[in-house]
Amino acid sequence: ADLPVGVHANPPLTFPSNANPGDTVTVQFTSNTNADLYAVFLFGLDQIVVPVQNGEVTIPQNLAGQVYAIISTSSTGVTDDTTVAGPAVLQFEFTLTGDYIPNQ
Repeated sequence: ADLPVGVHANPPLTFPSNANPGDTVTVQFTSNTNADLYAVFLFGLDQIVVPVQNGEVTIPQNLAGQVYAIISTSSTGVTDDTTVAGPAVLQFEFTLTGDYIPNQ
């Protein structure tokens, strides 16, 4: 289906299915920019920005629940104009007692 006027689809962003907070992982996306790139993790009302280095990203430790990741040209966050790829949806689950359930 066509998107509404002014709305565009971004290239897909893929993280490994076994990615966990604290892991350094290879992310898959297509980019036609030579700019420095950053992974922006949208978690609650926070945006946590980490550099993309040689196609790898270190997932921040303090993420929980459903997290959205977007590749951006901005080191301060993400907007439509700075988005290169994504979002990817990541899920980090915990038990009722607060123990992390690793993705495998």
